Amino acid sequence: MPLQRNRYYLFAAGLLLLGYGWMLYLKMSHNNKALSSVGLCIFKQTTGIPCPSCGSSRSVLAITHGQFTEAFLWNPLGYMIAAVLLILPFVILYDLVYQQKVLINSYERIENLFRKRVILFSAITLIIANWIWNIYKGV
Repeated sequence: MPLQRNRYYLFAAGLLLLGYGWMLYLKMSHNNKALSSVGLCIFKQTTGIPCPSCGSSRSVLAITHGQFTEAFLWNPLGYMIAAVLLILPFVILYDLVYQQKVLINSYERIENLFRKRVILFSAITLIIANWIWNIYKGV
């Protein structure tokens, strides 16, 4: 396995460990009633304004409790994060066992997709809309 490929997998595995560790910490230290008090956003702590991803940890936590509407209201990005946390370990395991490059190929496809201006500007527009919604909600 070439060094560059190893870096992709180490980076992805590190992100997964951080994500699962954070979710485990939240599940162990907070009950459902404390979902609204969870937060670690440096941007919000510095500016007082929520960032576009504020509420995504609470969203993933709400998904784990089966509170899907509440998860969407916290932050729709939580669904994407939950999907990555659920699917990525299997992709990494598949690639390592069968010596494939599904993770790298998928990353390159997504990167190429965002090189198209219409896709990039659509994604930026959605992120800005989510940010405005977070500010409006006062997440």
